Amino acid sequence: MALYALHLSSGHSLKCKTLRVATNKKYLFDAATLITSCGDRDPRYLEPNSKTFAPAIQVIYEEMARWEKVSENVREPYTPAMQAHLEFLCTTDTNPDSLLHVLRDFFLMGLYGGFRQSEWSQDTNSNPSSPDRNHMGTTQAFTIADFSFLGAGDVRVSLDRALNVPPTHLLSVDTCWRTQKNKQHGEKKRFSANIISHNCYVAAAQRTCQRFLRLRGANDTNTPLSIYVTSFGTQRLVNAKDISRCMQYLAGAVYHIHDPKELSRFSAHSLRVGACVILHAQGLTESQIQFILRWRSLAFMAYLRNLTALSDRQNMAFNTFAMPREYVSQEATTSLQHPLLIPVVIRS
Repeated sequence: MALYALHLSSGHSLKCKTLRVATNKKYLFDAATLITSCGDRDPRYLEPNSKTFAPAIQVIYEEMARWEKVSENVREPYTPAMQAHLEFLCTTDTNPDSLLHVLRDFFLMGLYGGFRQSEWSQDTNSNPSSPDRNHMGTTQAFTIADFSFLGAGDVRVSLDRALNVPPTHLLSVDTCWRTQKNKQHGEKKRFSANIISHNCYVAAAQRTCQRFLRLRGANDTNTPLSIYVTSFGTQRLVNAKDISRCMQYLAGAVYHIHDPKELSRFSAHSLRVGACVILHAQGLTESQIQFILRWRSLAFMAYLRNLTALSDRQNMAFNTFAMPREYVSQEATTSLQHPLLIPVVIRS
């Protein structure tokens, strides 16, 4: 019964859409009524006289209820179009250590890895000497020790060499999440190089580490990688306010959004939402999205959006289904022509 509740919560209802928790309970009630009418006990409860749902079912209801409360405040996705505009802005900024360049690299990596804000930046602090700490008392955000580069044949490349070769010589990079919301601390993910350089996670990681070496040196494994130089020459850490300000500017420039309430939906979490939306639009399965973006539940379903890309895929599916595969006989094809003028395939 718990599996049925989970199945429904992920949008597999009669109308193929996400249900509210109250509706989910009605589905289970009807299923339980059918079962009890056959003489069996109500499977929603562990004990016959219990009035409390079984823990496996209750935890699903609680998670659904939690997402209902935050649905109105769910963030808008950061998009490739916004990233392209940020890439353009960086061509007008000659300082490779500026905030703009740091955000360009981390926004790109965040779209690939579904970065949470705490995993790479600071909440409110921007002082490099006192970065946010995790539950173990160490630096919470990525440091230079969390990135390992690999060359041909998946051979590990030393940091010194990796940062002094052309980006095309690096084929992948391993990224370690020292702290995660899902408690899977120390998890590693591998990202391969992209032939489109401005969309390449590996190239962005290399630039980020090169920048850090210029500013802090290879021996500093305590300062977060998201460090930049201000116009006054001082070093600061990227925080949530820096991220929101940049994303909201990009949303206005690219999508002509000017309503403050709409703009407020673009924040650091938009990277994780954007990563989810991109993978879903390209047809990746739920389990693949969970694995790639490090989710332990189907909570990402609340992030999905109605996109033109999805509508395009729907058109393709419709056209494929509507295309005739055969006609009954050769004679029929000589006198009949499909109204869509699609060539006929004859099976002997």
